[in-house]
Amino acid sequence: MTSRLFLLPGLLVLLLLSANGATADDNPDARKLLRMMTEKLAGADDFSVTLHLSYDAVQKSGQQIEFQEVRNVTVSRPSYIKIDTRQSDGDAGGLRYDGARLTRFNKTENVYTQVDISGGIDEALRYSVDILGARIPLSRLLIKTLPEELEKLSLEADFVEKNVLSAPMTEHIAARGQDVDAQFWISDDHILRRLTLTYLNVPGQPQLRANFLDWDFSPTFKETDFVFRPENRMEKIPSLTPITKPDTPAGGSQEGSDNE
Repeated sequence: MTSRLFLLPGLLVLLLLSANGATADDNPDARKLLRMMTEKLAGADDFSVTLHLSYDAVQKSGQQIEFQEVRNVTVSRPSYIKIDTRQSDGDAGGLRYDGARLTRFNKTENVYTQVDISGGIDEALRYSVDILGARIPLSRLLIKTLPEELEKLSLEADFVEKNVLSAPMTEHIAARGQDVDAQFWISDDHILRRLTLTYLNVPGQPQLRANFLDWDFSPTFKETDFVFRPENRMEKIPSLTPITKPDTPAGGSQEGSDNE
């Protein structure tokens, strides 16, 4: 059976690229662009974005198979977040946080799980990832303290080119860490438009590619949009945890795992 390896931990690390900690040989414009991009996102009270993801899954034979995923994200700080996910095999699910209760659900399996969490989006996401072991791609981009987190890491960053073929036109930045290479495409309004990751220490060096579409920093929504309401006789279960198989590297997931 074709396996899925969704290598998200490296993605979450690289999205905390340290703008001020790069080496002296780096292009200062690259550091400045990355810093402004993360500060803009951390400073936004409300926003929505659609992510078109594609990622390589390395098979036992060594062949790389590409899978795809679409995620629709809506954030209203400090207390509300909504994520809806659909994978290329049709698997669908998502997440809701209404300021008091975090719900993760899988429509394909018709199940959901809930936990009460106070404090806001940052606390809910950290608890979900660190305690519950949930997969929430780009969760670091959604926390308010992202600029402060930047000071904790130091990676190399270089300006590559101005990409005149992208729409809108973007600044292309290359970054290198110990485990992952990254490329960022950032538009003149300091918005991240595209991201590519290459996992250096994984056999086959697979990639993850993300296009960020339909950014909206004044989205229209109601507070009730973030409240989960079970449909179609959904069953409440204790937890939704990723399925890990013996041939799956730590931090990976594959077909059959939950959507977070």
